Amino acid sequence: MTQGPNYSAAYDGNDRNVKIALLTRMTTQNAGNEALSAELINFISSNFPRGHIRGIDRFPHYLEQFTISFCRKFSDNVEEGMDVLAHLLIKRFSPNEEGHLTSMVTSDNVRLTHDPRELPHILKSIKRRVGFRRNLAKWTPIGRGDFERVLNTCAWSEILIWNPAGEIHPTGDREEVFRLLLIVRIAQMLGRRTAIINHSIEVEDAQLRAILAHVYRSADLVIVRDSESKRVAFEFGCDQQRLLESPDLVFLVGRQRQPARQSRGIIGLAINGKEAMRGENEWFQLLSNLVQFGKPIVFLSNGMNHDIPFVRKFANTFSIEIIHRQPGYWQLRQLYSEMEVLISSRLHAAILAISAGVAVISIEPQLFKLTSIFEQMRYPYRTDNLLRAGWSKRVIEKVRDAFEHREYITRVNAEIMQTQIARIHATYAQLFSLMEDDKLIS
Repeated sequence: MTQGPNYSAAYDGNDRNVKIALLTRMTTQNAGNEALSAELINFISSNFPRGHIRGIDRFPHYLEQFTISFCRKFSDNVEEGMDVLAHLLIKRFSPNEEGHLTSMVTSDNVRLTHDPRELPHILKSIKRRVGFRRNLAKWTPIGRGDFERVLNTCAWSEILIWNPAGEIHPTGDREEVFRLLLIVRIAQMLGRRTAIINHSIEVEDAQLRAILAHVYRSADLVIVRDSESKRVAFEFGCDQQRLLESPDLVFLVGRQRQPARQSRGIIGLAINGKEAMRGENEWFQLLSNLVQFGKPIVFLSNGMNHDIPFVRKFANTFSIEIIHRQPGYWQLRQLYSEMEVLISSRLHAAILAISAGVAVISIEPQLFKLTSIFEQMRYPYRTDNLLRAGWSKRVIEKVRDAFEHREYITRVNAEIMQTQIARIHATYAQLFSLMEDDKLIS
């Protein structure tokens, strides 16, 4: 990973040896997750340079054996069942802050897989049904040592910070989210402060929503990325004093000078392949009209492993160039600076393009995430939705307008980045205040 700049502190707080357990993606195929973890670590380190950050990369394989349904063995109420499970795990492993811990991390420890790979759908289905790792975790000691280190790290920490962006969404695996929530709940039951930050709450599963609400109500701080998620979290019963809205942390890339614009008139595409067919299938119409502009079309997103299978169906017909690798987020930002406009249903691709001065035409791939965040930015082009017929025609009209107003969009993008960064600094000052010895939001 190419490390970003050394940031000056946003919070004038105690320079002390705060002990932080950070639950976030440390290894990933998604450049957006790479950006989130790296920027978050840099942000924390700049405010607490003497702090100790130990990373927890997702959940240990040992937890594969536990599901939401497993909690029903203890109680018909999944929240109570989760607490019983957390208590039993604490009792069984007796977490000890003097025991083996997870590793100390810096942004250099964040690893991106540059060769995007995705299992075919049928193989993933077979893998889920067989549940090899789940059964292995149940009947063998696999992952036990890793889980012990995670528990010990929770016990060692003064605060556990969970960055769940990319985890809580409609097409995600609810059991994976549950296992991450279980780690947070264990930290809470150990008496540690917890903060859940930088995410949108797009989830419809009733049982997962109940567990989310249970853990969120016990968190010391919840920071969501958009107003709709804030409304959902408030419905969960979160205390308004502990519930904040702040822009996505990938906006922090804007604290480094914008890359020099070297536009080659490229029309960029960054489409979430998993969600592309969830609404009106107007992709052929869109691409047919894009070709009429007579400009090169390049497909490049922050999640190429999920997105390449989608674009392959159109690449030959419309002469779309596909970048068959996953650039890191700093390189991705530079590559976007060569584009004239980016059509995106990927949030982090959109933010990186905006930070590079590029006009972004956004399309909602899920429930409300992009729509809410583009409203938060007051972006000149409103987010369209795959569920609304005629979206391809409206996108083409916006692309045409973006070509006609290049300088204006570049100026607006720069202003948006400054505003979003200022909002992040103001909001996260409350997280950093929470990390002081003598302060606790109550």
